[in-house]
Amino acid sequence: MKVAIITPAIHDPERLFGAERHFLGMVQAFKRQVEADWIQVPISEASFDTILRGYLDCYDLDLASYDLVVSTKAPTYAAQHTNHVCWLLHQIRVFYDRFDDEYGKLPAQALVQLQSQRQTTQRMDNLALRRVGKIFTNGQETARRLKHYNGLDAEVLYPPVFTQGHYCEGQQHFLLPGRLHRWKRVDLAIRAMKQFSTDIPLLIAGAGEDEQQFRKLAGNDPRIQFLGFVSDEEILHLYANALAVLFVPKEEDFGYITVEAMLSHKPVIVCKDSGEPALLVNNGRTGFVVNPDPAEIAGAMGLLAANHELAREMGEHAYQSAPSQSWDDVVQRLIEAGSYTRSNETTPVSECSLVSLLVADNQVLDPPVGGGRIRIYELYRHLAQLDFDITYIGAYDWPGPAYRDQVLAPHFREIVTPLTQPHFARDRQYQRATGGKTTIDVTIPKLLKYSPRFRRMAREHGHRVEAVIISHPWVYPYVPRRPEQKLIYDAHNCEYIVKRQILSDTAAGRKLVEEVRELEQELCRDADLIFACSGDDADQFVKLYGVGRDKIILVPNGVDVEAIQPASPAERECARQELGLPVDHPVLVFIGSGYAPNTEAAAFLVKEVAPRLPNCSIAIAGSVRDSYRASHPSPAPENVVWLGIVEADRRLSFYHAADIALNPMFSGSGTNLKMLDYFAAGLPVVSTPAGARGLELSVDDCMVCAADQFVATIEELLHDPAQCDRLGANARQLAVNRYAWSLIAAHAAPAVRNILQGANAHVS
Repeated sequence: MKVAIITPAIHDPERLFGAERHFLGMVQAFKRQVEADWIQVPISEASFDTILRGYLDCYDLDLASYDLVVSTKAPTYAAQHTNHVCWLLHQIRVFYDRFDDEYGKLPAQALVQLQSQRQTTQRMDNLALRRVGKIFTNGQETARRLKHYNGLDAEVLYPPVFTQGHYCEGQQHFLLPGRLHRWKRVDLAIRAMKQFSTDIPLLIAGAGEDEQQFRKLAGNDPRIQFLGFVSDEEILHLYANALAVLFVPKEEDFGYITVEAMLSHKPVIVCKDSGEPALLVNNGRTGFVVNPDPAEIAGAMGLLAANHELAREMGEHAYQSAPSQSWDDVVQRLIEAGSYTRSNETTPVSECSLVSLLVADNQVLDPPVGGGRIRIYELYRHLAQLDFDITYIGAYDWPGPAYRDQVLAPHFREIVTPLTQPHFARDRQYQRATGGKTTIDVTIPKLLKYSPRFRRMAREHGHRVEAVIISHPWVYPYVPRRPEQKLIYDAHNCEYIVKRQILSDTAAGRKLVEEVRELEQELCRDADLIFACSGDDADQFVKLYGVGRDKIILVPNGVDVEAIQPASPAERECARQELGLPVDHPVLVFIGSGYAPNTEAAAFLVKEVAPRLPNCSIAIAGSVRDSYRASHPSPAPENVVWLGIVEADRRLSFYHAADIALNPMFSGSGTNLKMLDYFAAGLPVVSTPAGARGLELSVDDCMVCAADQFVATIEELLHDPAQCDRLGANARQLAVNRYAWSLIAAHAAPAVRNILQGANAHVS
């Protein structure tokens, strides 16, 4: 086997930082097992033009003589080869997670060009990485970013450290090694030293572009010593004689320093937002994981300075838990992945016949927060992996944001325009007429004419697609369609039923409800195919609108079972600490948007459940907090914890913090996505019948009870841990086997293809 290993060129062989050491160790390991060439591509991020040149240079490489290509850091994965494996270190971070920190304070005008460059870079990455046979990352942090920004999954493969021969000797100093760059936040360690009194020095080993700023901050403090760039032999000695090692960067990709310290039998102090290092360090056992606050860092340093025996014990635990250091195992895994890719080659994406679809709704998808957004984002992201090319057209349904156009995942593009001020002004009139109810969705059919850009976008991007999908009925009148184009209605609920429950208490509301019925009926009758979330919704469409059952297929709500996993006891404790929840008594959770049925459920929890369970904390997340407070001014009991909107990357912590999940719904239609999140997280769930509607459940999957039995059911579970464990395990299995988005998309895909071919929508 002949292997090409592609990396950015090393500029200074005498000064190797983490990435360069990764490349060198990898090349040496490959050459011990196979014939391997190291192809170093000169890469510069000095300007956007040089960045583009790097992508083109990698794309233009002639690699035909190789059996396997292994790419690494951006933009080497742009290389073209039929047997291509990427071991990703990181992408161009200033156009990803570091964008706001680097450019967020610039004037809006200056940001326009940078935003365009960011979008271009992300599109190039999506196209390039979509063609890679298998993607590995150097840690979970890099994998998380890849999933968040590019919608791609990766397998984590930790790299061994390059320098060998770590040993343990004394406890003479604190050590902070590495590149002196602002992202490494050396200033936090310097400020920490200045906050406590100790004779133990802080040795800072390394060089970098921000060294002078750090020296200025340290001032004349004799305890803070800058050693400059040190040799491998010197760094081993510095590790060996450290009391502890500090490594406090922000969202680090991997962090060799953490592992090198562990191999030297030293505890490590990292920050909660330090990325991979925060995952490698076991707080209180192999080091400390603290907030990025000099006072907290100083506190951890003070504990170790006062108790060298504790530092020694932590160091031993760190050594025992260090990641594997076998380069041979790493090389074998990369070669195996390449062999599998080669044996399962498929037609290149550029040669595939992709089915083009336009999906339209009145909301934004990114971030996917709230049931409706999540359904659209996940269903069509997974459908895009099945040879569909999907463009989503949407609108910001709140004032402020600007137009955007971005790739959410390979073959899945989101284009969103803001609604206009006249649009919002007229919607406020309907809000007042309906007693303050939310009407921004049901008034879209009347008011979208005041935001004409939406129709223009729908016409421009929908002109050549093979099918148009209307998600929710609201924008249907504003999406032009050629006669030969197929029409699909992706129904999240029977909207007429839902809006009748919410808006029927005023004359204006009742008129809007009747218009909803007319619009939904028209769409159901015009559609060639209807996605229904549940059998109940399908029955309602047949009964209310007279549509044939044969053009309705069940496309239930689902869950990302890879992203949402059950928590270990340690993860549960950490999640509670992160969210400020108590660790010493049960935590019951509920999550919901400011949708009226969720507000009703929150009111039930606050008024009926919390007072009867004073020894439990009831944590409520989501914008339901604001909708509840708007209609219920009196304070909630002390055991109710309002968390507000929990961003997507912290939602897993919310589920991990729970003992039991709750869903006391009493109105609405369709299925509740929160139920599936609960199931994927392996949580025992207590729900009302309305909360469990549309789901195929057994008594072994979930506790379903009436409102008057809700508290008693919770108490039963709290007194029976074995039953809790059994319910949680069964719920997790149900999510994996029936409600994974990948399975749901795989069921919907042939139905779409069938109607495009003129066949019946139903598939066996």
